[in-house]
Amino acid sequence: MKNIITISGDIGSGKSSVATCLNELTGFEVIGTGKIQRSIAADMGITTLELNHLSKTDRSVDDKIDSSVVELGKNKDNLLIDSRLAWNFIPNSFKVYLAVSDKVAADRVYSASRVDEKNGSLEETESNNIERRNLEIERFQSLYGVKLNDYSNYDVVIDTSFASPNEIASKIVEQFNIAKHKTISSNFWVSPSSLFPTQSIRSFNQDRFKSVNESIKSSGFNSDNPVDIIKIDDFIYIWDGHMRTISSCQNDISLVPARFVETNIKNFDTQKVCNFTSLSDIYDWEDATGFQFSHYPKK
Repeated sequence: MKNIITISGDIGSGKSSVATCLNELTGFEVIGTGKIQRSIAADMGITTLELNHLSKTDRSVDDKIDSSVVELGKNKDNLLIDSRLAWNFIPNSFKVYLAVSDKVAADRVYSASRVDEKNGSLEETESNNIERRNLEIERFQSLYGVKLNDYSNYDVVIDTSFASPNEIASKIVEQFNIAKHKTISSNFWVSPSSLFPTQSIRSFNQDRFKSVNESIKSSGFNSDNPVDIIKIDDFIYIWDGHMRTISSCQNDISLVPARFVETNIKNFDTQKVCNFTSLSDIYDWEDATGFQFSHYPKK
């Protein structure tokens, strides 16, 4: 593995902010698609705007960008590449994907008020983001035969919804350094605050909960024992690991390892999962964690 970290991710996931923090932690040069485009435009003697217009009808522009990324991977080192598909063109890089909930992404993009995006409301922003994401997934599947949001393509996937860029960058560096010497045990990391319970905290065995809490307080979260989760629509539910999750919240652990439970098993009922937790259970959870969810599942 080379000292190259490639960063892909959802719209509004904070790729640029995380790349800036990674630069401060590693000293690696940050290269984004925009920088590559400016270099190609200069070589062609045109502006980047003219290059963007040209790319709509001329596939060779995309080919030039792809070739530039491939050459970077072959000839340079100590790089942070912020690009949707750099992971595909530099297979020996450390491949990172930043995920984010649709609601949080919409709030970030809408608040940024980017001049090149027309978003009249939060709801419109969310709809536009989802449409753009789906179009990108379809386009890259058609052009390159890869699925952009397939987490198995990446060494590390981090849900950025409720963790700061510094916390996310620190986790990436931690996992990058581990991966230099051995296979990392968990590739999906999420803020414990963003996980919805499917069990009432009133049912906890208090002696066991106290033991779990003390263990995490003294030793941290064991990455070899991730929380089992299920993602349904824009919500991530805990399938197993409620005590460890709530203890992580109470001990200010910003990111915990998680793994997705297979939902294609026989008789799996997603609606039943959603109904496992009542609003009163969620309110109890919020009281215990000191965190308030931005939105709640609809029953």
